Amino acid sequence: MPERFLWLCQLLSGGLPHDLLRVVMSLVTAKSLRGLSRLPDLTLELIRTDAAAVLTAQTRFTSSLGGDGAREALRWMAGASQAPVLPDNWERLIRRAPDLSTTAEYGTVRAVEQVRAYRYLGATVLRTCTGPAADTALTHLWETSPEWLDRPAPARAQPATEPEVAWAAVHQFREGVRGLEPLVL
Repeated sequence: MPERFLWLCQLLSGGLPHDLLRVVMSLVTAKSLRGLSRLPDLTLELIRTDAAAVLTAQTRFTSSLGGDGAREALRWMAGASQAPVLPDNWERLIRRAPDLSTTAEYGTVRAVEQVRAYRYLGATVLRTCTGPAADTALTHLWETSPEWLDRPAPARAQPATEPEVAWAAVHQFREGVRGLEPLVL
């Protein structure tokens, strides 16, 4: 397997062994069943599949919440789950997330933060492995060192429990990789 495909698996698994196995199996399945062989196509497919599972679960959880802001958060998440898997779209959705920090209950605020952190990681992986900036980003990673692949690992491992840590890890990764600009909210 070419090294860039391994990088993709590392980025999507957060370096966690059970997630790494899941991502590798998903990559092999996408390659054999869907006939995908290019890194950008496989990246899109893996993120599309992962996003469907994560966002469905988050939307279901948020729909069970009550209180101030839950309906607004649910509307945003439902719209976000329908957005095409493209980094520009995901980053636009991040910027449009409702600010419920002063009006909503903790669970609702947390759910929005989790989805924002997940989308930030997804948009970053998309920018790293697809599109016009991909060659610059991947070449930069190749020329620096593999340690850069570990920087966003907390983002994949902790968006549900510590979205702030996940956001910071992705932000730091983007600051250090040529061709990726951190989001400014």
